[in-house]
Amino acid sequence: MRSNKIVVVIIICLCFFYGACKCDNSIIDAKNAIIIGETFGLRRTESKVFLYPVKDILSVYSYNNQGNKVYFSKNDYEINLQLNTISRTINSSIPDFADYVVNFNENGSFSFNSEPRNPPLCRQMQIYVDYITSENIINISPSENSFFENKALELPKIAIFGDSIANAAQTTSQYFKGTDTDGFAGLLRDFLKTEYGEDQIIVNNFSQTDSSIDLLLAGKEKVISGGYNTVVIEYGMNDHLSGVEAGAIFETKLQELCNYFLDNGIYIILVGFFQQNSEWDLEKTIYPDATNKYNKIIETVAKNCNVPFVDIFTEFQKISQKKDLIEDMTVDWMHHPTDYGHKFYFSMLLPYFINKKLNQTVL
Repeated sequence: MRSNKIVVVIIICLCFFYGACKCDNSIIDAKNAIIIGETFGLRRTESKVFLYPVKDILSVYSYNNQGNKVYFSKNDYEINLQLNTISRTINSSIPDFADYVVNFNENGSFSFNSEPRNPPLCRQMQIYVDYITSENIINISPSENSFFENKALELPKIAIFGDSIANAAQTTSQYFKGTDTDGFAGLLRDFLKTEYGEDQIIVNNFSQTDSSIDLLLAGKEKVISGGYNTVVIEYGMNDHLSGVEAGAIFETKLQELCNYFLDNGIYIILVGFFQQNSEWDLEKTIYPDATNKYNKIIETVAKNCNVPFVDIFTEFQKISQKKDLIEDMTVDWMHHPTDYGHKFYFSMLLPYFINKKLNQTVL
């Protein structure tokens, strides 16, 4: 490991060098961190709360149709430091989320349609905010049952299997460039390659949009033949739409996969999923209890196999106490996380791939 190498992560803009350093024309002391790209959908002049205490705003921006940042001036938004909120001004050029239109059914639910898309993507209605926070969130410690506890003499060679979430669907990098850079897989890859060496780390993403756990069942041998020592499994968001009754089948398949990988000496991490838009007719009227059921299944299998479970559901429920998960944390008004949402996936995966405390933030 390159212990003398300064870790630089794409999603991190952290200043912690012996007191202070200059970052984006702001002086940051060791107790402050910069949050990059917290996402908001703002309506009229209504206020929304930041996740962390705001000390100073660095920039507010969105992306144009070419994928370039478009910055807004201070005349476009109002910050209330006492309430820790942001809002549009009356004549703001920031998109008004109140103009976002979804076609609803008579029972109050909506049905998904791909062409014309319903609901439409909402990423064009959202803004991103970079800001300095005074909250102490710069410490990341290794988790129990980490990779290095299991494979002390190796470096991670990771195969990621999942659905559209793991495939970084509609994140900025995927939407404009077709890459997973802004998804949790890309963020993990960039961090590990920077930390341990470009040539020492392998993080390959085999995830596919619209896929289910059957994708991994059909391709599990490539984990072994490819020389991977780690598999990250992120399924459930699509699988749970088969209904609560099919949960037993999902559990059997997941248990089979875990047994297979453990028998072959593969380190495993299971990743859960958050509550998608409950107004979707499949979620609201057909399978209303399936999200909890399938997350519990994933957690149970993880415990049975003594492998890590990344509890995305609980983490996003905590976020929902301050933010609107659908307007602020998804790009499709359904279940695809924003770039910022993927940082939470990454922040929960990262402690399993470090062997020392890190004085930085990844949010």
